[in-house]
Amino acid sequence: MTTPSQIRVLIADDDPFVRRTVAECVNAQPDLAVRGLAATGEQAVHLVGRQPIDVAVIDVRMPNMDGFEAARNILANSPATQVVLWTAFGEDVAVAALDLGVAGFLTKTCSTRVLLSAIRTVHAGATVLCREVARQLAGREIALRTQNPPELRDRELEVLSCVAAGLSNPEIASYLFLSESTVKGYLTSLMHKFDVHTRVKLVIEAQCRGAVPGPAGNRRPAHTAPRTSLANDLAAPGRPWMGPSDCLPGTGNS
Repeated sequence: MTTPSQIRVLIADDDPFVRRTVAECVNAQPDLAVRGLAATGEQAVHLVGRQPIDVAVIDVRMPNMDGFEAARNILANSPATQVVLWTAFGEDVAVAALDLGVAGFLTKTCSTRVLLSAIRTVHAGATVLCREVARQLAGREIALRTQNPPELRDRELEVLSCVAAGLSNPEIASYLFLSESTVKGYLTSLMHKFDVHTRVKLVIEAQCRGAVPGPAGNRRPAHTAPRTSLANDLAAPGRPWMGPSDCLPGTGNS
């Protein structure tokens, strides 16, 4: 039984071993609870439509309805549910995921700690993008773009820096002594100037064009624990969760 303080999670993956093992990891956390397991995108959409789900972790490649179509359906019909797409594939898939407007994108090489942290982060209203993909996207964009950043007002640059640092709209409003509606107005202006439609792409575009520091400049202090990947955790479900976070600081949703 889920308690009111627990985050309700759906796991969708066509591999039954992955579903079961990830569910065990999630259920071992006192603040998380798995409320549904799905083997296809259709099942994921059905389960989210039938009961409240806070965070849906959805594999990109599944039979019948893939993760993209499932995410698109959930975002349209269950806006209270945050969607995290994860996959064994990388850059090109990530671009499509960002265009969808999902709250998070992870690769299956991330550590278990990163996955659990991502669930909590997107539930808090922020966006998560694993560093591996961020570096790939940044490298690709830098190779394609030579433009300077658009002309920004001082306040726009302050808001943009806060978004890149991972602050949510309420946190930005408090930090800059603005109303949340004013913050949203600045974000709308910034997205128009950078020609993007999601916060994650705004941060990546701003980093690529030199408006704010790139992922390395936002790196959190390194952990001393040795790194282990989610794949290793799945191979040995009983091992402790270890390893540094590989996620960009969360960028709160607009």
